[in-house]
Amino acid sequence: SAKDGENRWQERSYLVAETIRMFHPDLLGTQEVLAFQAKFLKEHFSSYGFHGVGRNDGKTKGEYTPVMYKKDRFRVVDSGHFWLSKRPEIPGSKSWDSSLTRMASWIHFEDLKNDSAPLVFVNTHFDHRGQEARLNSARLIRARVQEFMKKGIPVIITGDFNTTEDGKPFAALASKNADGNTEIFDSFRLAHPQREENESTFNHWTGTRK
Repeated sequence: SAKDGENRWQERSYLVAETIRMFHPDLLGTQEVLAFQAKFLKEHFSSYGFHGVGRNDGKTKGEYTPVMYKKDRFRVVDSGHFWLSKRPEIPGSKSWDSSLTRMASWIHFEDLKNDSAPLVFVNTHFDHRGQEARLNSARLIRARVQEFMKKGIPVIITGDFNTTEDGKPFAALASKNADGNTEIFDSFRLAHPQREENESTFNHWTGTRK
């Protein structure tokens, strides 16, 4: 719905579809998905399950942070959504200095191709302005996933975090817990230990960091 000129949704929707088909991910987290885009994804990827709701009302209004998954690989054990606020169970709620309502969607799976091993996948989008909101959002998600991690269940977190690995939200999310054992790792940094100038994803559709 944004006035993005040559980059508007009508001009890039099928590029989105082609990219997903090319990489063929088992699990996929996306952000800023509106209801008509959710409909597009469901129609074009019937082999995937789709779990997401609009952040404004917990139904269809506002941006989604949906999780997509291959139905032939994963069985859903449990799922849900929570809002990045002091009242995480209330759809549309926001707190701290957040400029917009923000949320997270999650699914607890059994991996059918790995002896039905459990796995939790969380997808989110932090506020782009509120520093306090980003920090508290990281703390909230960490507290939520900690309950699974204590049981030995692996957790994957994806999202638009609107921060870097130097920021306090990253430290709050990824540092070791008080017990010194449970830790969330940055998989990109593990795969690419050397920091590069143009590794950021914020590029205004130009392909290079701005």
